[in-house]
Amino acid sequence: MQGAIALSFEREPHFFKATHIEGDNHVTILNRSDEDRVVAIGSRSSRPYWFSGEVNQIGYFSQMRISKGFRGSTSRIMSGWEKMYELHQELKDTKSYLVSVLEDNLIARRLLTSGIRKIPIHKELGRLNTYILPLIHKKITNKKYIIRKGTNQDQDLIVSLLQKNYRSKTLAPYWTKESLFHSELDITPENFFITFDRLNPTDPVGCVAVWDQQSFKQIYVHDYERKIKLIRVFLNALKRWTKLPYFPKVGTSFSNAYLSHLALDPKHADALVPMVQFAINENLKKGFHYLSFGFFEWTEFSKIIQKSFRPFTMKSIVYLAYWPEDDPKIDLQPNEDAHIEIAIL
Repeated sequence: MQGAIALSFEREPHFFKATHIEGDNHVTILNRSDEDRVVAIGSRSSRPYWFSGEVNQIGYFSQMRISKGFRGSTSRIMSGWEKMYELHQELKDTKSYLVSVLEDNLIARRLLTSGIRKIPIHKELGRLNTYILPLIHKKITNKKYIIRKGTNQDQDLIVSLLQKNYRSKTLAPYWTKESLFHSELDITPENFFITFDRLNPTDPVGCVAVWDQQSFKQIYVHDYERKIKLIRVFLNALKRWTKLPYFPKVGTSFSNAYLSHLALDPKHADALVPMVQFAINENLKKGFHYLSFGFFEWTEFSKIIQKSFRPFTMKSIVYLAYWPEDDPKIDLQPNEDAHIEIAIL
């Protein structure tokens, strides 16, 4: 993935261990060269999401990759989309798919929105900001909320919080106890931090998790834009005293975990900062370079994170893809209460 920071998204020890987070009916297609070498791949899956207070099955197109020497091959790209359409008609599990593309990946964006007949329509839903938060310890000056680490006895409580909070949030994932704490996902109640109002300490107002996916997904740095490359060492030297993220050497990995599964009553939006800082403080010694958090840019929580943590930001465009006969008529309005979980993208 090209951009200010050129990244590769890798999956060790094997590709399919990571597919559980993307959803059900997962299929990956391959395109091979005349020498029988894989030169392009693409994946599709579907999972339940909240929309207008109801649960809907929405798909996800992901892992769209083509080797550098084959990117000008229109026939390979079109054959891939033909196969995706065949799978769409065969599985009949969804009418639309989410797609996320880095904002500065202009080549991919132009192709997807080109209107070429075999490529599904890609309707832009909005800008998704991924915030990269360095792990800096701060004292939490919070007297209104009690925050504690989850325990195994909190499984039902966590799922209830997520379902109650996400019901009103367009495109938030629908979780059950079985899907959330699936053994392949490497997430447990102990990864969660649960928040209570001190005036009502028995009724939780929110939760957030720190989800380490490095056992099945890794992010490697392949290059930096020139200005970052020139001052990378200097930026890393300042990291201890600043909020700058850590910039690893080219060819090495980011040690990343996700701030995920945020459920927070909007009436308690002032709990977001202490919740995030509590999660940071609790994970300082686990070797993470940073934590990633994602929101549509117009949301209140997005603005709070930007103002309070001044993070490094990566911007993506989220599309809803569908073939003309299946127009789901989904369109996000400015300031609509919507949520994308970047940890499952």
